[in-house]
Amino acid sequence: MNKQWVIIGDMNVVLHAEENKSIFAFNNSEVFFNNLINLCGLIDLCFSSYTFTWNNHKKNNDIIEQRRDRALGNSLGITSFPNSSIKYLGHLASDHVPIVLNTHNTWNDEPTPFKYFGDWIKHEECKPLIQACWEKEIRGSHAHTMIKKVTSVKHILRGWNKYSFGNIRTNIEMIKDDLKKTNSRSSYPNKNREIANLRNKLTEWYNIQESFWKDKSRDQNIMFGDRNTRYFHARAKQRFRRNKIETLKDKNDVWVNSRPEIVSCITKHFLEITTTVNPCLD
Repeated sequence: MNKQWVIIGDMNVVLHAEENKSIFAFNNSEVFFNNLINLCGLIDLCFSSYTFTWNNHKKNNDIIEQRRDRALGNSLGITSFPNSSIKYLGHLASDHVPIVLNTHNTWNDEPTPFKYFGDWIKHEECKPLIQACWEKEIRGSHAHTMIKKVTSVKHILRGWNKYSFGNIRTNIEMIKDDLKKTNSRSSYPNKNREIANLRNKLTEWYNIQESFWKDKSRDQNIMFGDRNTRYFHARAKQRFRRNKIETLKDKNDVWVNSRPEIVSCITKHFLEITTTVNPCLD
């Protein structure tokens, strides 16, 4: 599929054990549907609120709740709407819950923690920077020394990544622009060599870009084959949305949606379990 696709609605299938709540054992018989999802390159969009979208309206042990309604999108659809999310509303007259697709969430991001990118070590400037930080003489206990050195490495690499290693996409565009200019010039000595060098650099940065998004996506299943940057980018965006907490149920079984309420709910929970002799972890 070379266009943006988002499929939403009642799929009438249960794909995972955690999407089935009943006294009957989960039977993973939807192999065909799972294979179809993989074949079409579709990714399950994240959702908020109650897990189950269908129930049989029975009581006690006869009740069955399942997630039969979902939204699936391909990589183009997800990258076009990176902040999209699904919200399940409450049960009305139907045995299915209504689904709302929000494509323009306005998430206010907090500062992100420092993360080491594995391909940095391949750069000739990276290892000496880490070594210089690690060889500094710091007085104190072993734990204090370790923390100080790790903090120093973090600050040095963050600045180096910003001003020396550079933005991956910007570097790719710069090399492509240089390659275009070189190709447009009249023939001159070493022109072919310059073009070959630029192409090698471009391939190197494309590999870095793919590795970067693969690390972000945490998908280690695809090892070889064609370039999978778009796929890894989509999986990374999926993780990004999954890491967002849009709604949370407090200890009174009430769903809270605003950021201050969510922060307060999480803070109270961990304060309670860290200051109680017999904390309840449910």
